[in-house]
This record gives sequence, structure tokens and C-alpha cells, in this order.
Amino acid sequence: MVLKFSCAYKDDHPDGDDKRLYTLHYFMFDDTIEIKENFTEGIQKFPNLLRRSKLPREITTRNNPLTDNPHSQFVTWQELLCGSTVTVWGRPLLLLSCDRRTEAWYMSRGICQQSLQVAPDDPDAFPTTLPPFNGFGAENDLYAMGLSLQPAVINSTQEDYQRFMAADNKVLRFECAIATSTEEKNNYDYDQSRNFVINYYLGDDTIMVYEPPKRNSGFTGGVFLGRMRYKKHIPDQREHNDA
Repeated sequence: MVLKFSCAYKDDHPDGDDKRLYTLHYFMFDDTIEIKENFTEGIQKFPNLLRRSKLPREITTRNNPLTDNPHSQFVTWQELLCGSTVTVWGRPLLLLSCDRRTEAWYMSRGICQQSLQVAPDDPDAFPTTLPPFNGFGAENDLYAMGLSLQPAVINSTQEDYQRFMAADNKVLRFECAIATSTEEKNNYDYDQSRNFVINYYLGDDTIMVYEPPKRNSGFTGGVFLGRMRYKKHIPDQREHNDA
């Protein structure tokens, strides 16, 4: 017969493990205990918190089986009650619940196991702050990686797919030049001769800027701005650095 319990450990230290869940197995054959760690997101899983062995009630400097009473120094099944705390080599574990087979086994011996109702953590208590978007890459990727350790796949809606199929090959093109002030015109005269072509793709609302090559201009031309989505206004990073 193996008794199975679900238990938890909470470390209040700022640099601690926070909250971890474990599964406790009590073997009636030889009164040994085995504790395995459950998977917790963001924490490296360790196979066993306690390898199958007898668990002492108290940690002492000496443990002599010839002088100590073997029936009183180890944890027994009578002490495993939901809501109680079991100390595993200095780490207190709170017994939360047990499986139905274990509950029926205790009920046959006149002991009622009542599972604890643990309230889930409030996600609003610790809001997630994301860094400001700097214009590189897709903004959806920044949000997906900042909200979870495993980024969620952002699926396109049916309307976006239909629009993409209808306007896949439709591109709006605009000819433009660099907008400079009067002072910049005097200092950077070579920018006045540069022309650009803005390509706006209706299928996915992406923009690409291309610079046509000119002979003897000093500029090789080519892609000036890669194709992707861009915001209307991107704050200057130098303003944040100066602040």
C-alpha cells in the first residue's frame, strides 16, 4: 500500500524558490517516504526532494539506532494529515490533499482527510512591465516574449487572412526625399540629391523603403528600410538616455 499526498513549500526569502509543489509517497511496507518535485514554470525541475528512505522527525547531531527508539524518531502515517506540516530536513512542507485511494484508506481507520482549498495567485498583484518598443522587429513578438517564458503563437484572424488573399499583390508606391531643416540643408547638401520609393503592401500593412541607385552619387542604393510594420511615431532613444 502506497499513500499519496500533494504538498507545497513556500520560501519567503527574496532570493528563494517562491512556491513549489511536491508529491509525497508513503510506503506502508517499510514506513519509508519519497518526495518528488512537480513541474513549475520558470524553475529547473529536480528529480527528488527526498529519495525513498525513513524521514526523521527532528534533525539531531547524532543518530544512533541502537540507543534511539526506532518507532518514535521517524515520521509515520498517523502524522500525515491534510493541513499539517511535515519537516523534511529543515524544509517545512504543507500537506494539501491526498488521492481517493489514500482518503478511503484513512476513512477505514476512522480518520477523515479534508483537502485544503488554496486560492490561486492574483495576477494583478504583480503586473508585468514590458520595455518600450524600439522599432526593431515585430511588436507582437515583444509582447509575446515579455508576458510568458513560452511565447504564445499569435494567430491571424479570418478577416486578416481574407484581406491578405485579396490584396496580396497590391502595392502602393510613393516617391519621397529626406525632409531636412534649413540648418541641416547647409550641413548635409548631399542628402538633397537622394530620392526614395516607399512601398506600402495592402496585404499585411507593411512598409519598405527603397533607394534607387544613382551613378557618381556616392550611395550604392538598395533597401533603405526593411519590410515590416512600423508605428506612426517612435520616440527618440536619446531622449530616454539623456533623462
